[in-house]
Amino acid sequence: MPPKASKSKEAPAERPILGRFSSHLKIGIVGLPNVGKSTLFNTLTKLSIPAENFPFCTIEPNEARVNIPDERFEWLCQLFKPKSEVAAFLEIHDIAGLVRGAHQGQGLGNSFLSHIRAVDGIFHVLRAFEDPDIIHVDDIVDPVRDLEVISAELRLKDIEFIERRIEDVEKSMKRSNDKQLKIELELCQKVKAWLEEEKDVRLGEWKAADIEILNTFQLLTAKPVVYLVNMNEKDYQRKKNKFLPKIHAWVQEHGGETIIPFSCVLERTLADMLPNEADKYCEENKVQSCLPKIIKTGFSAINLIYFFTAGPDEVKCWQIRRHTKAPQAAGTIHTDFERGFICAEVMKFDDLKELGSESAVKAAGKYKQEGKTYIVQDGDIIFFKFNVSGGGKKQKTGRQFVEDVLSLARGLLQLGLGSGDIVAICGFNSDWYMEWLLAVAFVGGIVAPLNYRWSFEEAKSAMLMVRPVMLVTDESCKHWYQELQNNALPSVKWHVFSGFPSSGFVKTSNVLTTETLRKHVMGTKQLDYSWAPEGAVIICFTSGTTGRPKGVIISHSAMIVQSLAKVAVVGYSEDDVYLHTAPLCHIGGLSSAITMLMVGGCHVLIPKFEASLAIEAIKQHCVTSLITVPAMIADLVSLTRLKETWKGRQYVKKLLNGGGSLSAELIKDATELFPRAKLLSAYGMTETCSSLTFMTLHDPTLQTPAQTLLTVDKTRSTPVHQRQGVCVGKPPLHVEIKISADEPSTIGRILTRGPHLMLRYWDQNPMKAAESTNDFWLDTGDIGSIDDYGNIWLVGRQNGRIKSGGENIYPEEVEAMLLQHPGVIATVVVGVPEARLTEMVVACIKLRESWQWIDKICKQSAENNLTLCREILGNYCREKNLTGFKVPKLFILWRKPFPLTTSGKIRRDQVRREVMSHLHLFPNNL
Repeated sequence: MPPKASKSKEAPAERPILGRFSSHLKIGIVGLPNVGKSTLFNTLTKLSIPAENFPFCTIEPNEARVNIPDERFEWLCQLFKPKSEVAAFLEIHDIAGLVRGAHQGQGLGNSFLSHIRAVDGIFHVLRAFEDPDIIHVDDIVDPVRDLEVISAELRLKDIEFIERRIEDVEKSMKRSNDKQLKIELELCQKVKAWLEEEKDVRLGEWKAADIEILNTFQLLTAKPVVYLVNMNEKDYQRKKNKFLPKIHAWVQEHGGETIIPFSCVLERTLADMLPNEADKYCEENKVQSCLPKIIKTGFSAINLIYFFTAGPDEVKCWQIRRHTKAPQAAGTIHTDFERGFICAEVMKFDDLKELGSESAVKAAGKYKQEGKTYIVQDGDIIFFKFNVSGGGKKQKTGRQFVEDVLSLARGLLQLGLGSGDIVAICGFNSDWYMEWLLAVAFVGGIVAPLNYRWSFEEAKSAMLMVRPVMLVTDESCKHWYQELQNNALPSVKWHVFSGFPSSGFVKTSNVLTTETLRKHVMGTKQLDYSWAPEGAVIICFTSGTTGRPKGVIISHSAMIVQSLAKVAVVGYSEDDVYLHTAPLCHIGGLSSAITMLMVGGCHVLIPKFEASLAIEAIKQHCVTSLITVPAMIADLVSLTRLKETWKGRQYVKKLLNGGGSLSAELIKDATELFPRAKLLSAYGMTETCSSLTFMTLHDPTLQTPAQTLLTVDKTRSTPVHQRQGVCVGKPPLHVEIKISADEPSTIGRILTRGPHLMLRYWDQNPMKAAESTNDFWLDTGDIGSIDDYGNIWLVGRQNGRIKSGGENIYPEEVEAMLLQHPGVIATVVVGVPEARLTEMVVACIKLRESWQWIDKICKQSAENNLTLCREILGNYCREKNLTGFKVPKLFILWRKPFPLTTSGKIRRDQVRREVMSHLHLFPNNL
C-alpha cells in the first residue's frame, strides 16, 4: 500500500477565491472598438479544438476552445504512447466593443455588460499603436484613457447592481427577521463604499463569509483581469513602445495584475503560415509568438489548474478550480468517483520524470495515498480508488419513488398550490424532475417544462406567457440566478430549488427547496387526486412560426393514449431498463417517461445526453431500451468505435429514433452497435403529444431479418426511398391521418385527428377549441402522401421548418434577424441534409450595394463598415440573442434573384435544391 501523506500536508489554509466554483470557466476578450479584439480572437480561432471533440456540444461562432500548451502533457504522451490524448483547454469568448456610457445602454451597452457577466475572467485588450487607417473611437490613441473608460463603466454597472440589491434586501428585512439579510446588507453597503472610492471589488480584502455572498453577485469588477497590450510588429520586435511605461504605471496603481505586450499583426501573420515557415520567420526577425503565454496566463488567471490521469489507454488533463479537494476532483471524471471516494493515489510529475516510471516512484517512497481533505495540486498524476457497491444514494425503489411523490404533493397542497395552477420546471433529467411532474399533476396543477438550453430571455418570455405561480430550478439554471434577482416575474409566488445546490444563491435568496416542502408536511391524510380545467396536465413548448416559445396544452388522456401506443408498437414492459437520453422538457422525453412509468420499468437517469455517460450507463445498468435522435446515434457510434470490447451492445433490445429520419449509413451503424435491438423510427410533433407514426427499420427476432432500408409489414415490405419523399411508417390505430391536396394529386397537406391531439395552444380561446375538438383536423405543417399499404411519406414542409439536432428552427425567425444587419438586403434560410444533425442551417445572403463579401476570416464590421463574412454574421446573430442551434452553420453569397412563385412567394424548395447541388462547389456562382 502506498504510504499515507502526513496530515501537515493536507488542507492547507487557503484564502477563498472570488468567482464561480466550477471547472467549466471561461474568459472574455474585452476592450474598446478597433483595438484588435476580433483579430486576436480570429487568430486564436485558428488554433481552436475541432467541435467534434465535444460530442453533442455546439461551439458557437463567438467562442473558441484552445489547447493549453504544456510540455508535461507532451512528455506523458511520449512515455505512455496512449490510444487517446486529451489536453486541457481554455474557453475564450469574443465580446463586442464597449463605449463610454455603456452602463447606461450606450452602444451595445447592456448586451456587452451581460456578456462580461457571463464569463469568469477578462482579457483587457489595449491599443498601443497608431494607424490612420484604423479609426479610434475617441480619435486619439491613449491607452491609459481607455483603461479609465472601461474600468469606470464596469464599476458604475456594479454600483447600479449593488444599489438595487440594497433596496431588495431592505424590503425583505421588513418582512423577515433573517439574520443573514442583515449580514448581506452590511456587506452590500461596504462594497458600494469601496466601489465609490473607484476601487475594484477583486482588489479588496474580504472575509470568507463575504466572498461566499459576493460570489452569488458575479460582479464585473470581481473578475480577474489580464492586460494585453497590442502594439505594431516593429515595436514588439524591438521591445519598446511609448505607451508601455504609462500603462505599467496605471496597472501598478490599480492592483498590479499581469501585463502582456503582443502584436496582433505578427500573430495573424504567423497563424497564416505553415509551422516551418513561421519558425523561420521568427528566427530571422528574432521574435516569437505570444499566444502560448496569453493562453496559459488566462487559464491561470481564472484559477483553473489540472491534474493528469495517465496510462496506455489515455493521457488526459482534467480541469478543476484551484483549491479543489480530492473527492470533488474525482467527481470531474465521474460522479460515482466522488460519491464512493476512498482515496487518491498521487505522484508528482517531477518525480515521475526524474525517476522514469511509476514503479520507480513507488520504490522511492514518493507515491502517496491522499484522503478526502487533500487539495489537488496542478500537475498531480492521480489514480482514484472508489466503491459504489450497493447502488449508493442514486437508487430508489418504486415504493420510495411513490412515497416521495406523495409527500411532495402534500407539501404543495399545504403551501397553497391549487387546481389549474401552473408550475414551471427547468432542470436536467433526474428523479426529482419526475417526482415534480407527477406531484403537480396529482394535486391538479399544470406543469410547464422549460428548456434548460434557453437563455433567460427566452425562458422569461415563456413564463410571461403562461404566468406560472411557481418556478422550480436546479443547477442547470445557475446562469439565470443573477437575472432572476434583477427581473420581476409578477405571477411567480414561489421559487423552489431542487437537487443539491453548490452555490450560495439558495442561502442568500428567498428560495424554497424540495426537501423543505417535504419536511414541513403536517399529517398524513389520504390524498385524493385533482384535475385541472379541461383535463390539462402539461404545457409543452414548441417553436411557433416566429420561432419564439409557443405553449401547447396537453391533456391527461392524450398522454395516456400515446403512451399505450408506444407500449403496443415498441413492446415496452416491466422488464425494461430505460435510459433517459432525451430531455424531460421535450415531448419525446416526457411521453417515453410516462410510458415506462405505466409499464413499471426501471428508469436510469443521466443529467443530459453525453455519449460517454450513455455508454457507461448502458453497460453499468444493463439498459434494454432508449430513445435517440440521429445526432445521438452518430455520437454513440463514434465513441464505441474506439471501444472494440465494449460489452453494452448485448443489452439493448429496443431503440426508438425520433427528431428526424436516419440515413442508410446511420441505420447500418446502429444495427451493428446494438445487434440485438429492434430499431424503430417515429414521426410526430408536440401538438400530437409525440409520435404520429412508427416504422420498424430492423428486427433481429425475425426469421428473415428485414433489410436495413425496408419497413416491416405482416404481408410485405415497402422500400423506404421507393417513392417521392421519405417513408415514416404507419399510424397506430387511434390516430387518423389524411392528405388534403389543393389540386388533383396524391401529395398534399398531412392532417391528423384523434384523442392524441393537444387541447389547444395556450393563447387560443378555450371555448372555440372545445367546440371543434371532436371533428378537428390538425394541419401538421408537413407535405406528403399515403401509399396503397397505409404508409405515410413525407415530401417536405409547408413553411420550410428545419429540424436540426432534434430542435425545430423556423427560417423566418433567422431571416428576420439577418435582415436587421445594414449590409443584408435579402436572405433565404434553408436546411440541407447533414448526417449527424439531420439538417444543417444554411443562410443564402444578398448584399446591399457597395458591400463586399469575403470568404476568408475577416474583422468585425465595426473595423471595416462595408465588409461581411461568415464570422461577422454569425457573431451578429449571437449578439442579437439568437439561440446557438439556430445560428446558420454556413453562409452563401447569392448573386442572382431568388426564385419566386407566381404570387411572389419565395420558392424555398428550389433554393434548397440549388444549394444542395452547388454545395460541393462552394465558393460558388449563386
